[in-house]
Amino acid sequence: MSIISFMGLSGAGKTTQAKILEQNSGFARFCAGDKYRELAETHPKLKALMKYDPMLEGKPAEPYREMLYKWLDVFIGENYSRHIILDGTPRSASYAQRVDEFLEGKGLPLRAAFIFSVGESEVRQRLVGRGRGDDTSKEIECRIARAQENMQGLVDHYAGRSCVFFDAAQSEDVISAMINREMSGLGLLNIKGDFTLDHE
Repeated sequence: MSIISFMGLSGAGKTTQAKILEQNSGFARFCAGDKYRELAETHPKLKALMKYDPMLEGKPAEPYREMLYKWLDVFIGENYSRHIILDGTPRSASYAQRVDEFLEGKGLPLRAAFIFSVGESEVRQRLVGRGRGDDTSKEIECRIARAQENMQGLVDHYAGRSCVFFDAAQSEDVISAMINREMSGLGLLNIKGDFTLDHE
């Protein structure tokens, strides 16, 4: 098993590409954002926190932040025969440090970080177009500003490791082909695009 992280601004195409690998090549996709949004539907306090602290980095969000590691622990156990993509996780350097410690403690250090880069105007257009309920104009601007601030910290954190940048303004097919090449170079995909554990 290897673990790869897909990082970038909301709307950069991380989830689209993670789902393509999940559907076509047998990778397992872990998305903490999906889990938090689902939980928020029945936890008003979390829903309120996510409005002004979407990254859940403040002290009031600490109990919810800890849930990430419990969810991830269960997910790894359920998918131990597959490679895992962390879709949008971690979201900041402080998160990255904790995720690194958690994964290394399980003997599964992050294999590579794939960073999706796209301009703000393109991100705005994509977020408005996807039609999600929390994609209001105000929240989109807040999300972009916060993510831009955190992305440089993530880039610095993973500097010197297997960190791969993608121009996410390109078409889905082009980006998918680039990702497949990188995954093959890591020994995680064979020439047919099927995942392989031969290098583990």
